[in-house]
Amino acid sequence: MCLALVITSCSEEPKALTGCDCANEINQLSTKAPNFEKCKEARKDPAFEREFVKCTAALVMHKDTSEIHLDSDKPAMNAPADGTYSMVTGKEKVLWSGMKANGKKHQGTINVKSGSVTIANGSIASGEVVIDMSTLVDTDLEGNEKSKAKLEGHLKSEDFFDVVKFPESKLTVMSTTAADGTTALSGQLTVKGKTEPVNITASISGAGETTLICSGSFQFDRSKYDVRYGSGSFFDNLGDDLIEDTISITFSVYAQRQ
Repeated sequence: MCLALVITSCSEEPKALTGCDCANEINQLSTKAPNFEKCKEARKDPAFEREFVKCTAALVMHKDTSEIHLDSDKPAMNAPADGTYSMVTGKEKVLWSGMKANGKKHQGTINVKSGSVTIANGSIASGEVVIDMSTLVDTDLEGNEKSKAKLEGHLKSEDFFDVVKFPESKLTVMSTTAADGTTALSGQLTVKGKTEPVNITASISGAGETTLICSGSFQFDRSKYDVRYGSGSFFDNLGDDLIEDTISITFSVYAQRQ
């Protein structure tokens, strides 16, 4: 009987990752996020992304998921009411990640300094988010404080983002296309004083009459912003010291109507 139980237990399939699993992980960014890459891939599915947004909204607003209502006719989040919304700083979740050519990855968090978004006809008409670059933190080296501090200092130095000279970055939304419960945002990202176009996939939902949740992700090419250290766009024969130019950002922000 015991042997049978052991065999049954070992044969069980791993629990499938859910949108709420990913929301919980990103909501606890002070810890490592082992499923970050899996979540990023899974969120490309509109149904998974809607579940992720619903659970994120519940976490940020300290509500049960049953209180975050779906449109029963269209399996999507409720559209937010028209108006201009100011982001509630301190409740945002912004996760960055970068990778070396040898597969070693670093990830961490960064804070929003201020932001606003204007909703028209249930979609984003315009928006702007200012990022405080001095708040850049690594999370995968937690428990190894010396290495963690060394990496954070290097990322803030002139080799990378030079946060003393460029204390802020900015994301500006220029246009929006909505389809299948998700929103494609075209914007401009300013880093180290340089501005380049960027495409963002997001889900925007109303959470009550005066609040909204916006959750999404995008990638940018650091070489276009003169972030040169370890970049194959500027240096040859780097070998294992090569650091990929692509930086991934995943975010969830909470905003209230003015």
